[in-house]
Amino acid sequence: MKFTDSSAVEQVVWQLKLADYPRAQNRALINELFNGMPPYTEDEVRDNNIATNVNFLQSTKVAHDARSQFNQAFLVPDPLFSIDVDYGPSHKRQEYSSIITKEANRIVKGSLFYMETQRSTIAQNVMHGIAPTSWADSTSWCPRSDGVEDILIPSNTLCSLENLPFFAKFRSYTARELWDKTHGPMVDPGWNIELVESAVKWIDGQAQALLGNSWPEVWSPEKMEERGQTDGGLYAADAVPTVDVYDFFYWDDSDGRTGWRRKMVLDAWGFPGVGGSIRDIQDIKTDRSRYGMERSQFLYDSEQKQNPVYADKLEHIVHFQFADCSSVGPFRYHSVRSLGFMLYSVCHLENRLRCKFNDAVFESLMQYFRVNNMADAERAMKIDLTDKRPLPDGIQFVRPEERWKVDERLIQMAMQSNQQTISNGSQNFIHSMDSDKMNAKSASETISREAQSASMISAMLNQAYLYKAHQYREICRRLCMSTETSQDTDANKFRSACVRQGVPIEALCEDYFDIEPTKIMGAGNKVLQSAMMDKIMLMYYPKLDPSSQREALRQGLAITIEDYSKAARWVPDQPVSSGSKHDAQLSAGVLLSGLPMDFKQGVNHDEYAQTLLVALQVKVQQIQSRGIPITQDELIGIQNLAGMSIQGQPVQGGNGIHLHIEVMQNQIPQNIKGHPDVKSSKEKVKAFADQLSKLMNQVKAMAQQAAEAAKKSAQSPQGGQQIDPKDQAKINAMIMVAKTKAQLASESHAQRTAQRQIQWEMEQKRGHKHHVHEMSKDMDRHNVEILSSHLKAMNAPQKPE
Repeated sequence: MKFTDSSAVEQVVWQLKLADYPRAQNRALINELFNGMPPYTEDEVRDNNIATNVNFLQSTKVAHDARSQFNQAFLVPDPLFSIDVDYGPSHKRQEYSSIITKEANRIVKGSLFYMETQRSTIAQNVMHGIAPTSWADSTSWCPRSDGVEDILIPSNTLCSLENLPFFAKFRSYTARELWDKTHGPMVDPGWNIELVESAVKWIDGQAQALLGNSWPEVWSPEKMEERGQTDGGLYAADAVPTVDVYDFFYWDDSDGRTGWRRKMVLDAWGFPGVGGSIRDIQDIKTDRSRYGMERSQFLYDSEQKQNPVYADKLEHIVHFQFADCSSVGPFRYHSVRSLGFMLYSVCHLENRLRCKFNDAVFESLMQYFRVNNMADAERAMKIDLTDKRPLPDGIQFVRPEERWKVDERLIQMAMQSNQQTISNGSQNFIHSMDSDKMNAKSASETISREAQSASMISAMLNQAYLYKAHQYREICRRLCMSTETSQDTDANKFRSACVRQGVPIEALCEDYFDIEPTKIMGAGNKVLQSAMMDKIMLMYYPKLDPSSQREALRQGLAITIEDYSKAARWVPDQPVSSGSKHDAQLSAGVLLSGLPMDFKQGVNHDEYAQTLLVALQVKVQQIQSRGIPITQDELIGIQNLAGMSIQGQPVQGGNGIHLHIEVMQNQIPQNIKGHPDVKSSKEKVKAFADQLSKLMNQVKAMAQQAAEAAKKSAQSPQGGQQIDPKDQAKINAMIMVAKTKAQLASESHAQRTAQRQIQWEMEQKRGHKHHVHEMSKDMDRHNVEILSSHLKAMNAPQKPE
């Protein structure tokens, strides 16, 4: 498909505009209702003597509640989305994912412009079910919200957009916007500078007529303050000229270059236009001829670039967020049914019913009199109804039973029916409208009712999450663009922050990203959220891993205090352990025993080498402190752990320290020179290598000392027969062990002897004390017996002589 003539593009855009006009009229009716316009037109009020013409804003409240659900889903969560990175060593991917997710969300959530884009997107989803957003250029990360009426899509286009051949986007440029895009250090060669300057020249001419002689001062910064005091109000008014254009995108696979191409034409029916005011077509032609714009031209043409393809995918240009309630498939773009469409009729009818009901209420408050002639009527008009004042003759009140009455039950039935219809139509977007009026008998019934209401909303939000993931992916793609491609300040900050924290530059590619929007718990229902968190903390929290427990605790705090930032400060993230340190500690024992071990892949070689170095240092210190020369088995185990011999030769096929340092050396990027991360990596590798060399020099010295000691002790007194150094070392070790055992045994025997001596002396003292005590008792008993005998003798009767 080719579009080489701007008039052909103008004709296609005009056909799209004509086809969209009936749909635009329906959207205007929905907008009027939800904006609070009264249900009756001025003609209806005048022709039917309608007294009450009020919009009771029930539809506006429903729309507000529906937007609140979307706001909870897409503006409140922190982070807005998570990124899983499928790049690099497995032990590093979680760290990369955490850093990239944090930095990307920092930029997106910190952008007020993006938050306003989100709010506009949500409002259009509620009102019309379609919320288009697009990017102003090919590099800026933040999209802008477009009106449904500004995106012209051909009829019969599916919601999947798989059969979309072309589309147009309406856009109004101010003079400053158009000038900034076409002048500067990096101007897109697709712009028609001659036509741009003609358009700006026309704006300048119109502004001179509007602002008088002071218009040139607009381009003089020194006089801006004075100009603002004189005619700044007119300059800021709706009469300021704009350049109205249509951005036209079409799919083209010719010339062997497949992709979306871009053309831009002036609005043939509105440009030059002034603030939306309607101008005569002859005036437009005259203006075009005067400023050299009478012939058909492209304001922008991607064919003028070296690469005529503007975008490879539609997602790189525009994004659509659907909140579709239609039932007939296949689902088509122009068949989307929104909440506004579903509620328009019943809310419009409800407003009319309430107006009539209020008319009836006012009528019932009126006082009616029955009169017989005009004279009585004149007297009735002069009646002053005060307490106990008699009525004039000929005038009577009309009794209540004689007046027309409204059927109260019928009105209540009609209002309840309308209310139920509104509730049924909005149940996918908001919680049950009458949930506050229902009195549950228990907490279980409350949770059950809220869960039933939230399930409908969850279905709608899940649909929205699917579309939102594509927008987040495009945002991440633009944030990851290199500095040679993108001049976006936020994108450069994002890349620098990620690289500064250790993320490889190659990992910053959306092809490695698995992006998932953060789904809010309980579909935003506060009651259901609290109930679900209570159940999680009671039943599942003790069974979760520590990292998952922290995440659950943070989520519970955020739901309770409704502040994700404060919850993140109270429960901060903990560094994730890769397990390399623990694995290296287990490997150290195997290596020191001299057993062979294959090289460990897929680990953090930094942590692994550092842990093995610590184990080697501890082993060397143990050997040095015991006073016994190093044995041959110990020497073999140390060389196995070091991954190199004491002569500096690497051990092939092992899992030693030297091999992990080599891997660290090979992982340093060679194409980035002077970067601080590269410098720190080189310094770390050098520090590890120096430490290993220092320890192996100590081991080499211990080996030489052991050899010299073995040589000296090898001379035997029986003729100088030498003993094998290995056997001599074993003998020396056995002798030392025997001496140590003997010394320990002697010390133990002495201790036991001293303990027995002390125990015997204590037993002797206890025996002596017991003997003295027993002697004292016997003496006391003997004295008592003597005294008793003496007393008996004294008291006995004496015999007569």
